[in-house]
Amino acid sequence: MGGKADEDDPCRGATKSRSVVVRFEDGTLQMPDPDVVGVEYELLDDQTIGVTDPSDNICEPGVECRWAFERSGDELTFDVGENIGGIMFWESAPFQRIG
Repeated sequence: MGGKADEDDPCRGATKSRSVVVRFEDGTLQMPDPDVVGVEYELLDDQTIGVTDPSDNICEPGVECRWAFERSGDELTFDVGENIGGIMFWESAPFQRIG
């Protein structure tokens, strides 16, 4: 799963950190990016999430992305497949529950 640095990790060796709040609530994924609006998600099973993005910033419009995820305590990691932009954001480090 994501969050583990290896030789192919585009963030390997990074020396700075970044905090981003992403909210999953009632089927809506909210991010602090004005270009990412109307993103919806559905839990497909206990390890897979389906994401639809009409803004074409996370997934192709009209196509449901299927991401694997793993929860461990308050950490959440994703495996988004081959999308390099998605890997850099969603897989570079585990998400932490904050509330």
